[in-house]
Amino acid sequence: MTSEEYLQLYKKLPLDLKDSLDSMETWDNVFNICKRNNAEDKHQQIAEYVCDVLLGMLPPNEFREKLIKELEIEPEMEKKVFREIFRYILFPVKRSLAELYKMEIALPGAMLEAAPEEKEKAEGEDIYREPIE
Repeated sequence: MTSEEYLQLYKKLPLDLKDSLDSMETWDNVFNICKRNNAEDKHQQIAEYVCDVLLGMLPPNEFREKLIKELEIEPEMEKKVFREIFRYILFPVKRSLAELYKMEIALPGAMLEAAPEEKEKAEGEDIYREPIE
């Protein structure tokens, strides 16, 4: 994305999203979350995804899928990183994100119920169900 494209998106944002993007606290939180969860090597990419969410380019419900598919981090690490980013960065601006994306932003518990690949497995045949006679 060019700086001109960034500015165009930025100008249209609600004030709290602009404040979040401009705040060193946001980016310190991302770094500290990555550090606490042994994902320091993925810090830059995770920060870019957070920026995309706050700019309106990546819906929050797709943020987790990006962590899983593109960063290929361990499932437990991914869950912790996602939970903390949602709690400390996205939740405070939840209302503005919902308006920006024209969707309700689910709490992380609902988003963490099952990873996309786990959902596919769950939809298959239930091997534990006994046949009805």
